[in-house]
Amino acid sequence: MSYELIIFDFDGVVADSELLSSGVMAELLTQAGMPTTLDDVLDEYVGRRWRDTRPMIEARHGRACPEDFHETATRICHARARTELEPVPGLMDFLAARTEARCIASSSGPDWLHLGLDRFGLRPMFEDAIFSAAIHVERGKPFPDLFLYAARKSISPGTGSSSISARA
Repeated sequence: MSYELIIFDFDGVVADSELLSSGVMAELLTQAGMPTTLDDVLDEYVGRRWRDTRPMIEARHGRACPEDFHETATRICHARARTELEPVPGLMDFLAARTEARCIASSSGPDWLHLGLDRFGLRPMFEDAIFSAAIHVERGKPFPDLFLYAARKSISPGTGSSSISARA
């Protein structure tokens, strides 16, 4: 089947990043006195924006996250990604075999998306079609708002698209 547009999630679909970022989150939460395992992060927080995740963490632990938690986690993840982040196996072959237009629609922030796409040499392929729930829509996952926004911005009405996402 052919589509006019393929919408890619980023973490877990383009970038094999979920274990990297989830491990950092679990480690920092545990260091902050909020014991959290890698499985906890993968099961409860992956795929969500920070502004949606923070209240979930605070409700679970009954107290506020450290004020600088997100900035610290972001700094550590970005530093590690510069040398450790890899594309999902099979991605490059898949992209080479497809002719449809493509875009990224992710809960991750633009800086993270650009870092990964630059590392993989893919940014030119997606340059004008990178959409982030952090800046483009009010409601993040599990709501479909970001994917609908990306489709509206990327294709003409009435044509087909497909979304590839690691998690709902």
